[in-house]
Amino acid sequence: MKFFFSLTLVCALISLVCGVIFFSLDPFDVEVRRVSIKTLSGSRLVGDLYLPSDITNPLPAVLLCHGVEANKEVMGHMGVEFARRGVVALAFDYGG
Repeated sequence: MKFFFSLTLVCALISLVCGVIFFSLDPFDVEVRRVSIKTLSGSRLVGDLYLPSDITNPLPAVLLCHGVEANKEVMGHMGVEFARRGVVALAFDYGG
């Protein structure tokens, strides 16, 4: 019985934390642009470019590379968070 109560409490706390994180993401102060880059082989790399809403000076940038069983959409939350903090982010899909 104690184990079940502890497990329920842990799940409730995880749900609470995830909810706070989800509702703290405000994508309205971030601009997202779909970009397409032609490679040397002639194929196209497609990505999402996350930009802060007020760009006045050159900004740092990061390239978001997904893992084997993912795509650029999986990296979207990270792109939004980087852009909210003044960093340009590009998430792309690997070709193939």
